[in-house]
Amino acid sequence: MKRCGAIWNNVATWPRQAGHPVISFIPGDAVSGGFLAHGLQSNRMIALADESITIQAMSKASAARITQRTIAELEEATKHVPAMAYDIFNYQKLGALYKLVEGIASNDPSPANVAQIEKLIDEAITSAQDDRTLHFRYENPVAKASGRKATLAMRQAVADQW
Repeated sequence: MKRCGAIWNNVATWPRQAGHPVISFIPGDAVSGGFLAHGLQSNRMIALADESITIQAMSKASAARITQRTIAELEEATKHVPAMAYDIFNYQKLGALYKLVEGIASNDPSPANVAQIEKLIDEAITSAQDDRTLHFRYENPVAKASGRKATLAMRQAVADQW
């Protein structure tokens, strides 16, 4: 097994670290451990622009308990903090997605829809061919313009100090 210092690498990172592009496709809800362990380890993420799709690391009830808020307060906070939101459109605002695909229903794709997604996956593979990092999520136009401004400023401050 590959090791990084004394910490075992997550099995989902091995292909990416070995130079193989890893692409995630989100056709429906992306929930908890599966998404955290595999989806977030990919070089590029493609998702359907479907209002029924949610992205969540934990349930709203759990997030409310952790943040010591009510669910209503948590939902209000998501209007101003995209990282706390559960819908795919706010996730897009973070710059995390390579593509947000309009016009395909997650529950009833046609053969043409499948071909469209396959083409986007091929494009994403080419885009990530020489990129073993996850920097795309911080460096794309959406990330720079909105969802990752504070992250980029913090990363620059750390780089300036070191």
